[in-house]
Amino acid sequence: MKEDVVAANLANLRQSINELKVYIEKQNATVPKPEQSVKADSNEKAIYTGIAKSFCICWNEALSVVKKHIWQQQPNTLPFSLWFPKLIDLFKQKSKLLEYLYRHVCDYNQNRMTIETNTRCILKRQDEILAKINETAAFLKEKGVEAPEFGLILGSGLGELAEEIDNPVVVDYAEIPNWGRSTVVGHAGKLVYGELAGRKVLALQGRFHFYEGNPLEVVTFPVRVMKVLGCEGVIVTNAAGGIGFGPGTLMAITDHINMTGQNPLIGENLDDFGPRFPDMSKAYTPEYRATAHAVAEKLGVKLDDGVYIGVTGPTYETPAEIRAYKTLGADAVGMSTVPEVIVAAHSGLKVLGISCITNFAAGFQEELNHEEVVEVTERVKGDFKGLLKAILAELKKD
Repeated sequence: MKEDVVAANLANLRQSINELKVYIEKQNATVPKPEQSVKADSNEKAIYTGIAKSFCICWNEALSVVKKHIWQQQPNTLPFSLWFPKLIDLFKQKSKLLEYLYRHVCDYNQNRMTIETNTRCILKRQDEILAKINETAAFLKEKGVEAPEFGLILGSGLGELAEEIDNPVVVDYAEIPNWGRSTVVGHAGKLVYGELAGRKVLALQGRFHFYEGNPLEVVTFPVRVMKVLGCEGVIVTNAAGGIGFGPGTLMAITDHINMTGQNPLIGENLDDFGPRFPDMSKAYTPEYRATAHAVAEKLGVKLDDGVYIGVTGPTYETPAEIRAYKTLGADAVGMSTVPEVIVAAHSGLKVLGISCITNFAAGFQEELNHEEVVEVTERVKGDFKGLLKAILAELKKD
């Protein structure tokens, strides 16, 4: 068919243009000697001649196809005498078209080179992040951290649980390479490894928050290290403001709403950990939550279910924001947890999240302050610690 002939000639044209591009790149890379100039001119003329020939053949075939198509489909509405002169004018400007095509090829090549450069930068960045994670994991192994089963991220006022770990290996955050710093009251800033309820655990006495000025890469870095060290699950705790529950309530997180406007997976994907687009349908593992409820019932500890909404802080929410969050279906609000759980889900880690409701959210009480958060966690920490230890003992390994 005529269309096939046109396609073939277009391919020849592209090949000729590529040959011209390669030739000019060679010319730019080397300074020709005087005796080479005649040959170079001859080569250049041959290439241009090839392009012109390919272009003319392609153009003539295209004219034939267009004419035939229009004449057959619309012979009366678009007479030959109206459109053919315009095509002739374009044909006379073929040299300008060739110049445009050549520039297009060069621009494409430049864009391709830019993409390749960016890709190399992304891969280099991935390698740098992985190197940091592996360096930190190797450091902790040298300190005696061996194959932990579960990671514990202990929120405000809840770090005392780590003090009950048997045969502890305690490492100050300041000693750990590539590690962040915790600056919030109620966060001790220590990493504790050992046995708790008969399970090997790696506990964080204090987390890193986005509102402290930490990039999300730093906020979630411990979760990556836990994965590399061998953890198969993490228990994430936090102190939260109550929207659907009052102070002193323990709430198993069923799901979360990310209102931070951020996501720790933005940027280059760490393919060694998980896919570009991870599924968040069961970010909080249902089996872990079922175990938590069974244990709570056995202990006589009330454990509610609810949705956690994560914000950046450090300001507490306004009453209007809390009304909006309630409409969205949130039962508790806090300034942590969401980034860590996203990275845990991306890394294939199972997750149990439990919030300690330490105060009513804005609009439900007169004022909000961090001292109340710490005070309430002090009051309920006995039940909370007992519950977490009993849950650890019952969680099943794959």
